[in-house]
Amino acid sequence: MSTAYRVCFRINRMKIHTKKALYFLLFVLLWNSPQIQAAEAENKSEQKTEVDNSKLKDWEKSRNEAFLEIYKNGNILRGIEKLEQSISEAKKSNAASQDILKLYRLYLSYCGRVKNFDLALNAYQGIIEYAEKTGNIEMRDGYLITLAYLEFDLHHYEKTVEYAQKALQSAAKTRGEHFPGLIRGYELVGSAQLKLKNLALAKENFKKSLEISNSTFALHYQGSVGLDYWGLGLIAEEEGDKKLALEYFQKAKEKSDEIIHRSSVITKANGINESLKNDQYLTRVSDELSGVERDFIYKDIDKDIERVKSPSTPKE
Repeated sequence: MSTAYRVCFRINRMKIHTKKALYFLLFVLLWNSPQIQAAEAENKSEQKTEVDNSKLKDWEKSRNEAFLEIYKNGNILRGIEKLEQSISEAKKSNAASQDILKLYRLYLSYCGRVKNFDLALNAYQGIIEYAEKTGNIEMRDGYLITLAYLEFDLHHYEKTVEYAQKALQSAAKTRGEHFPGLIRGYELVGSAQLKLKNLALAKENFKKSLEISNSTFALHYQGSVGLDYWGLGLIAEEEGDKKLALEYFQKAKEKSDEIIHRSSVITKANGINESLKNDQYLTRVSDELSGVERDFIYKDIDKDIERVKSPSTPKE
């Protein structure tokens, strides 16, 4: 049984809002694992040669103490505290920005291991601060979007809108109004506004997302496109237009089927729920689908379609 499967299996048994947050953080950690592992390897190597070096700066000593707590004493929480101390000392001593970024990435890695989302949010803020300081706007915008997704999964919808809109404005200015990455940003703002019951703003952002997806090659953003259609369906239903809602839900279902077919890990005969019991499926779906796509295909769109077809069935 693979590690990815065991993690997915345990997450699937949790409450839905916690499940989504854990899936997201797992995705982010896996996505950034090469950089994180490289930082860990470099720092563990430094630890062996620097621990007894009296010329170390205070932040370097605290960093090495963090590694001793984590790898020698097995106390990851104390290690996280030491990394917090190291980051604070590095900032006060005007350490190189690259060194501060390395500390934040390690900090994010360990926060993820203990499922501490508040500390993970702090880590994201630190990385964004570093990117702004060094003028790496693309890095800053990318981390703003991932931070916005984490805030969404934690039900912090106002913060989601704030971070996503900041990234959207910057990316549109630096990379053009048809940059495919904007698809995900607009969908995220739309989804957050829908949760906040701001239907007009939600509809506006969902439609902006779809406009960009229709004018560019956006294979990697099909989960967001599906969520656009699904969100517009919910809005149309809320506004009493069940015919339009049905059209949107059917388009969302088509998009869901496309993603499932593309991943080649499931058949219609099995269905999503049955395939969740399959070890091989869970392992491959973790590797082949993004967090957004996983969130989308697990929605019961068939139930939405049946509900709007039957006027007497209330929305749950």
